[in-house]
Amino acid sequence: MTSGEGDTQSRVRPTRAACSARVLGVSVVAAVLLGVGLGYVTGAKSSAAPALAFAPHPDALHLKGVRYSRSARSTVAKPTEGLHLVFDATFGGTHLNRSIWDTCYPWEPHQTGCTNFGNPQEVEWYLPTRISVSGGALHLTATHTPTEGVTAAGAPKVYSYRSGMVTTYPSLDFTYGYLQVVARVPAGPDLWPALWLHPQSDQSTPEVDILESGGDPRGMLIAYHPVSGTGFMHTFATANLTVGWHSFAIDWTPQSLTWYVDGRPEATIRTGVPNVPMYLIADLAVNNFAKQCLGTVVPSSCTGSMAIRSIKLWQK
Repeated sequence: MTSGEGDTQSRVRPTRAACSARVLGVSVVAAVLLGVGLGYVTGAKSSAAPALAFAPHPDALHLKGVRYSRSARSTVAKPTEGLHLVFDATFGGTHLNRSIWDTCYPWEPHQTGCTNFGNPQEVEWYLPTRISVSGGALHLTATHTPTEGVTAAGAPKVYSYRSGMVTTYPSLDFTYGYLQVVARVPAGPDLWPALWLHPQSDQSTPEVDILESGGDPRGMLIAYHPVSGTGFMHTFATANLTVGWHSFAIDWTPQSLTWYVDGRPEATIRTGVPNVPMYLIADLAVNNFAKQCLGTVVPSSCTGSMAIRSIKLWQK
């Protein structure tokens, strides 16, 4: 963290807290990565997400109301200097530690799983059985398996896919600090892996998207959805995120949010910075933007696995 101002807060809950009703703030979807415009919903509000096309060296998308800068790629970042490691999650053994991780959105009762009702393009139903631990990593796996779930109104519905997601809601929410996730994303334009922060309260925003990937394994999207005003989105080229391990991080201070990929700063915002406790969500959604994932026989791009090796949080 580059600034010592402001109080850092984190809370480690020994047991799962009672879930309150929440409305999902929907992230920018993988269609945006493919250059397809899509309206997204945050609570009761609806806005049109601008179409972004991937390019080898895209310019920043500078949105009204957000002070943004493209960080120097050559900068050697040491954001953890002067900070202390307060949360260190790794994945040894073969079982998920349920005292740390939940497997559905906490605002859903999820006795039978859950999904992102705010995005009708998602065709997966999240189940704990699609989460596994092996080889020192957490795996979230999407398969083409028709699965019984429900609609937002509670009516029965069969989803074409099942997949996995986890959150730190039972164990950790925090305000300010440097959060780093080491992960490997799956290939396939129809898969939408994401790492994002959601408020511990029942509010749909703010939302910080640390990683959204889809379509091109050599690029990704980051975004910020504030409580009010226009948000921020930025796509940029990366190494092949499906090969080897890569770090995705956010440096959150009272004055700014800075996104890092593989230790290099990619973007910074300095207005509308969130100041409420947030927790981490990691999920692997399946989208139907290419209109090829709902048949009897589907391409391999509709299935895959996201692997996470570690999640660490440093604070003052």
